Amino acid sequence: MADFIFQEDDTELVQDEAYEVGQPSVRSVIAPDVEMEGNLSLKQGIEIGGTFSGAICSNNLVKIVEGGFVEGRVDAFHVVIEGGANLTLVARKRLEINKGGLFVGSLEIQPEFIVLSEFATFGETEEAAKEFRREFTRFRSSSEPAAESDAPPPGGAS
Repeated sequence: MADFIFQEDDTELVQDEAYEVGQPSVRSVIAPDVEMEGNLSLKQGIEIGGTFSGAICSNNLVKIVEGGFVEGRVDAFHVVIEGGANLTLVARKRLEINKGGLFVGSLEIQPEFIVLSEFATFGETEEAAKEFRREFTRFRSSSEPAAESDAPPPGGAS
């Protein structure tokens, strides 16, 4: 397994200040035709359209786009999942699971913001994620209105 470290210099960057400096930005890309294994340490963001297995630590954004898949551990300030992820995840500021995104695994630190698309799928295990999707779909397709306990019974009896 290889270690990849992308750093401009050895100056210390306080983790809590890294994200606040600017908006999330992508400076590195793992293209859809790339399969990669190892450890990545980045000061800027990365977009993953291919397959990555290992650990990613970013002081900015980790974005898994549609068709991309990441397995392992991610520690970043802003995480966007539009593809597949089987992770131990630390999202320090924001976690977004968008339409079509699948997150299976554990969230070690709860971020300040969690954004879930209507069609996001997540769970601690793949089975739990699939069950969540089935229940959500069943709930959304149900044509029966929710019963209200305070409503009078039909016929006006009190």
